[in-house]
Amino acid sequence: MNMHIAESECRMRMARRDFLLIMLILGLSVAAGCAANPTCDSSFPEPRPLGNDLASYLPPTATSPVCSRGGETIDLSEPTGSLTLPRALALALMKNPALAATAWEVRVAEAKVLQAQLFPNPVVEAGAGSLFQSRNHSNRFVGQKIAELSQTFELSGKRAKRARVAALDADLVGWDYETRRLDVFTEVTKYFVDMLAFQEQVALYAEMERQAEEMLISASGRIKGGKAPRPEIIKVEIELSNIRVQEVQAADKLKAARRRLAGTWGQKAPAFEKVEGVLSDVSPVPSYEELSEFVSKNPDVARWVKETEQRSAALALENAKAIPDVTLGGGAQQYRNARQDDFIFGLSLPIPIFDRNQGNALAAEYRLEKARAESMDAAVKVNTALGEAHQVLLSSYREATGLRDKVLPAMERLLNAHCQRLTKDQSALSDVVDARQALRETRVKYVEALAAYHKARADVERLIGERLDRCFR
Repeated sequence: MNMHIAESECRMRMARRDFLLIMLILGLSVAAGCAANPTCDSSFPEPRPLGNDLASYLPPTATSPVCSRGGETIDLSEPTGSLTLPRALALALMKNPALAATAWEVRVAEAKVLQAQLFPNPVVEAGAGSLFQSRNHSNRFVGQKIAELSQTFELSGKRAKRARVAALDADLVGWDYETRRLDVFTEVTKYFVDMLAFQEQVALYAEMERQAEEMLISASGRIKGGKAPRPEIIKVEIELSNIRVQEVQAADKLKAARRRLAGTWGQKAPAFEKVEGVLSDVSPVPSYEELSEFVSKNPDVARWVKETEQRSAALALENAKAIPDVTLGGGAQQYRNARQDDFIFGLSLPIPIFDRNQGNALAAEYRLEKARAESMDAAVKVNTALGEAHQVLLSSYREATGLRDKVLPAMERLLNAHCQRLTKDQSALSDVVDARQALRETRVKYVEALAAYHKARADVERLIGERLDRCFR
């Protein structure tokens, strides 16, 4: 009877011990799993005003299978026929491979934030064996069962500091995404302008070719009628050949520009045929001083606030590592053929005599000072680039408006005068050819000046992170 009671008490003690161990393990596991999952766009900074009315690609998360960012998405099917700039921008912002890759880097950084928030795992040790040097009062060998649980506890707030560093790292990758988004926006705009300009040139050369062919017919009649010498028709033929060569060159450039534009949304063979836009739409240029007030919106400058925070947090983490972590352990030891259990408790703590993480802390402090210097350097570089882009914008604006308002009207009047004199046999055919050639070259130059204006404007808007027509109305 007593033997059965003893066995029952032993089983109850073992059950209580196992229950306590299981509950402790579960408690530690739940605590370690309390890290929050990132939200859909938690690490992406507020988009710059430039292009924020268009949606841009965001990868899904475990908790948000569908993510969106920015304004309303335009039709993303492959365009055919005519293509507008808003649709080209929408396609690129949602389908650009490089932008998508950068967006996935943000998700990688968010996953690292999740990992940084976790507690160290508890360690369970269990074993059974014989204590060959120990005998009980009956002079028999005593076997034993051991179950022990240990847990490392991070001191000095290391886990929170580590999570903050990881979160700021994710914010910085988010700024890289915003930088790439603006780069894609600007790249698409400039490729669109190139294609629009080459379309204008092809149309211009086609018109000039038609006029040159008409002039060649007219020159043949004048020569037959004895009103013009033979060399003059040769000059018309040379002019017609030059126009046809330049037309072919412009058409080849147009095809290349069309492929470049389609490539911004990952399309190898473009299905659209042309782009729609008004190249001649220009507006006065604000002063450099007015533009420089918006430099802080440039992500290359704005990101350094987070960069400095991240390096400051990294310094705090390295300082915290000077305090070692403590490991606590406890368990139960049961002896066979005995009616008692022994409870074991232990503590492990490194003694920071030699390694107090001095080198890593000093390196983190130097990186923080470096970030402050790099922040100033970034602001200087952006302001310098803005000055250069502003000068190109201003120069191209003056050239385009000067050609449009003064040079082209004067050359058209000169050509008309030569044509009228030619009908009265008061002017040579070569004068008309020369006037047409000069007008054609000036019109091509005007198209090039317009393209330079719009591309310089895109560069300025990229540097200030805002559209000029929204800043200065």
